[in-house]
Amino acid sequence: MLELLNNKITQGLLASIAFAIIAWCIKRIIFLHDEKKIYNLIKSSNQRFRSTEAISSNLNLESARVQHVAGKSKKIIRNEKEKESWRLRDE
Repeated sequence: MLELLNNKITQGLLASIAFAIIAWCIKRIIFLHDEKKIYNLIKSSNQRFRSTEAISSNLNLESARVQHVAGKSKKIIRNEKEKESWRLRDE
């Protein structure tokens, strides 16, 4: 087993796997942080629907980022009538 850990190919493979796991965790944390900010903004809003641009300008996020996060979120759904607006999923 010790010989296997001393192998340069095995070390490279293990380092690559560790790097991939760390990168995935960082992306996930950033996604959850952005999702929470968008969720709280919509929840605290007087309006049921919030446009991508309104969310973007209030949170200083790019419109593409708002669309990406809200589109993948299980808490937020797109308005069926206006494709550029979002609301909270009914629970």
